[in-house]
Amino acid sequence: MPVSASRIVVRTVLLLAFPLALVAQPSKSVDLTAAQKQTLRTLQADSAAKTSAVLAKLTELAKAFNVNLFSDKPDPELDRKLSEQMAEGLADVIRFRLERIHSAAKALTPEQRSALAAELKKPDSPYLFDDLVQKVFGDSAK
Repeated sequence: MPVSASRIVVRTVLLLAFPLALVAQPSKSVDLTAAQKQTLRTLQADSAAKTSAVLAKLTELAKAFNVNLFSDKPDPELDRKLSEQMAEGLADVIRFRLERIHSAAKALTPEQRSALAAELKKPDSPYLFDDLVQKVFGDSAK
């Protein structure tokens, strides 16, 4: 069935106009807002404070562990107890970090999360959250 000249013109106009309409629309920015920057800084500070307290306790536990281990008669029960406490402390440090990353992700827009996801697909992308945020958002993350 032959196509009329008017249909060809309409199709041509639509094909030409549609991409132009996409270009003319303002793109959604992936830069961090001032509120998001503040949220990320607050999350970092809170996590660092909690982590610092746990690391101080881990230092004490490590010393007690070594004292016991190198004593004339190491106490196996104390060894077990201190080992468990150190493992719990390290787990807390990891938990604090993961909680911060989850909270930070919730503060981002879908476009910002997509930008991070796209960066992660690259072979040379940073795998640490802070490095990833810095690479994607640059000075916007400060």
